[in-house]
Amino acid sequence: MTTSMEHMIQFGEQIPIKTEYGPIAFGLVMAGSMVSWSAERAKDLLISRIWSGIYLYPTDQLQDNELDIPPKLVCKNKFVPTMGIPADWNRDGEDDLIVSDRYGFLYLFERKGTYPDITFEYVDRVQDSRSGLPINIPYDNPIHAIGDGNGYIDLNFYNYIYPMAYPNTDGQAIDLIVGDMSGVLWWLPDGSGGEGIPQYTGTEYTKPLENSKAAYGKSLLETLGTQYIRPAEKISDENGVPFLLGDGIEDGKRFRGFFARPVLYHNPRTGSDDLLVLAGYGLPKLYYLQRVNTADYGKPVFKNLGEVKIDGLDKSMFGLFSLHAKLIVDQTDGNDDLLLTAGTHIMRLKNKQSGGLVPEYACIGPISGRNVVTSGYNYSEVLKDRRSGKRYLADSTWTHIEIREIIDTQDGVYLAPERNAVEDQNGVFRMEGETDGQESPDSGFHQLAKWDFDGSGRQHLIAGSDKGLLYLLIDEGNAGSNGTFKFRSAGPLKDCEGNVVRIHNRVCPAAVDLDGDGVEDLLVGGATYQGGFKTDPNPGAGVYYLLNKGVGLDGLPILEKAQNMPITGHELTATTNRMIEIQAVDLDNDGYKEVIIMSGADRQTARVFKTTCPIGLHYTGKIVPGMGLLKRVLDLDGDGELELVYAGGEPGVACYWKTIL
Repeated sequence: MTTSMEHMIQFGEQIPIKTEYGPIAFGLVMAGSMVSWSAERAKDLLISRIWSGIYLYPTDQLQDNELDIPPKLVCKNKFVPTMGIPADWNRDGEDDLIVSDRYGFLYLFERKGTYPDITFEYVDRVQDSRSGLPINIPYDNPIHAIGDGNGYIDLNFYNYIYPMAYPNTDGQAIDLIVGDMSGVLWWLPDGSGGEGIPQYTGTEYTKPLENSKAAYGKSLLETLGTQYIRPAEKISDENGVPFLLGDGIEDGKRFRGFFARPVLYHNPRTGSDDLLVLAGYGLPKLYYLQRVNTADYGKPVFKNLGEVKIDGLDKSMFGLFSLHAKLIVDQTDGNDDLLLTAGTHIMRLKNKQSGGLVPEYACIGPISGRNVVTSGYNYSEVLKDRRSGKRYLADSTWTHIEIREIIDTQDGVYLAPERNAVEDQNGVFRMEGETDGQESPDSGFHQLAKWDFDGSGRQHLIAGSDKGLLYLLIDEGNAGSNGTFKFRSAGPLKDCEGNVVRIHNRVCPAAVDLDGDGVEDLLVGGATYQGGFKTDPNPGAGVYYLLNKGVGLDGLPILEKAQNMPITGHELTATTNRMIEIQAVDLDNDGYKEVIIMSGADRQTARVFKTTCPIGLHYTGKIVPGMGLLKRVLDLDGDGELELVYAGGEPGVACYWKTIL
């Protein structure tokens, strides 16, 4: 229960964080298409950005210098996520949207207005035209059953689906081929004959109640019931065998069939409506499926001609999100080039015009520009170079810590194009992960904060790992010297009883003096997350503290055993599979740090607390609005005032908001 009158700290307008030159940050693209909405032959990009909505980038020829202006949000995020493809389903001659999500549903969104005032509004969930039951495409990999992450996902409702419109001769009917995360291609023909709303039918099935353990799954069953319709058929090869495309990995086990993302490719040599299917994890494979039953205008049948060759492409270009890469076909000028999304960037794939039946491509780099919006993952702290006085931003990524110089301009904060990794005595400093079924242990969700554990005033850092462990990065004089940041790392840290400190998963540390002895202690938050249930000795979630009793003979802090942090004035909501983030910063400029706690189980509300005596935290009634996951309060521009800073996280577009006093 909250006992204080709540007050919102005020921030100004959102300001993009830019770079002088580099790849344009489009955000994490969940679906993408090329349309001609701004002009008859325009090459506009329609981009579905995770958690944010659908954006239109109007361009004439898709040149770099045309993409340095803010895009237009044409469809607000309504589902998780809102992934849209253009399709004139209301038959008025203008593109509407068919939207998909990661729960296996399809939706109709209708176009309102004309360029530049285009928006799309939700109309209905796609239903079976005979029974009225909702169409829902279930995860259906015949050789691999997906895990539920101890309730992180719902086995009844978890399937990223990727529809595409496939041409037919039946007027304006919108036949769909739908790829999904199980590596399957589904066939969903439109029986309307091109008149009225598309009519889809399929096979009825039941979702078992016992498979729904996540809250969102239970809610969907309560609202929609247990009966659903799945497509009656899958897309098959010339032998009648359904495709199962891509190689997947989960918890160290490899299997066939993973994230099949199809697009239409009209082959200029044969005139055939073929498919390019991006599938798999790591370095996704691009398969060419040639239609073989061209005389039959019913369900298409394809022959797998193998992988499409792409020169100059490697896994490092994708970062964490290779399984979310998407393909965009450009057949507007006869060159048959492609765009390939890679994390927050979009790569250009040039058709090599090799003359073969299957095209070949060369990756010529990302769409880039000057003075464009940049991206990071988790901008955590501002560090200084002690010699030059230059300021740097530390970004805690899934694999390491990156440093970029902060450049103040009249147009706002810029970050230098160069990115340098934080190093320790062993090279690039890295921590292991365990929560993600695909990425662990090579990467994980890690957190970072400054910690003056010895009162020296140096730029020591405390890093919390995905595995719930704490590592100390000790500044021995080389942390901020000529633009390089090298520390001596120690860890995982132990308490004074000799036990390794483990705080569930995705532990987030903050440094603040809790007992009034003038030395900064540690406040940490964590929650057992997905894969962590297998190794966490005490699964749970919460906020804990470790008192710092000085520096030992080994130069490391002497930490008392972790204890639950008493909190008054507000009942903290914390649960497994929902992250907790903590930051300690002097918000009111009184010389003492306040503590900001953001709990994912509390609708990502960031609440401000004061330290108390005896040791505890008391809710002040203040809220930092908009401070959800991966947002920090920092003096980004060096003017002595605090800003709310966002590297982009999964949405992948960096920005900040200045404080309004």
